[in-house]
Amino acid sequence: PGYSFAIMPTGWRTVPQGAKALVISRSGQSRIVEGPQRLFVWRARQFEILPRYTANQSEYLWVQHADGTVEHKPGPCVLFKNPLEIRAVTLKTAIVLDGNEVLVVYRRSPEAGHMERRLQNGPTQFVPAADEWFECSRLIIFTVIAWSSLVLCAIHTHTHTHTHTHTHTR
Repeated sequence: PGYSFAIMPTGWRTVPQGAKALVISRSGQSRIVEGPQRLFVWRARQFEILPRYTANQSEYLWVQHADGTVEHKPGPCVLFKNPLEIRAVTLKTAIVLDGNEVLVVYRRSPEAGHMERRLQNGPTQFVPAADEWFECSRLIIFTVIAWSSLVLCAIHTHTHTHTHTHTHTR
């Protein structure tokens, strides 16, 4: 995309401990500066402290890159959103499956040109791959109940919102 920035005022800028900043020079070159650091910015187009996204062990980050590819980064992790490389970041919750639960997961097979379906068994904390999905509006978890030699399958429908607004920490 075409960026047009005004020249920033010259002066000292501080990048705090644990933060990162994007500096774009007048010639268009960019660099990432890691804190803690104090730097003198002279005739730069842009100086921006990058938004920091974190996911704990029961979450993951959905990342859409500037080229359109999507990546899922399982937690615990930290990501700094560089607007030149990353278009969007969303914090999502991993699916927790008990030992007697199974989740139906879908994936489009690029080689075969058809949809593949697999079962994810519990107990686990499930983070889908970037090319996998499950029904978004309602989460269907099959609970297997063993009774004598007879195995019954009961369907439990849980309302599950797996898209959350991002958390922004500095």
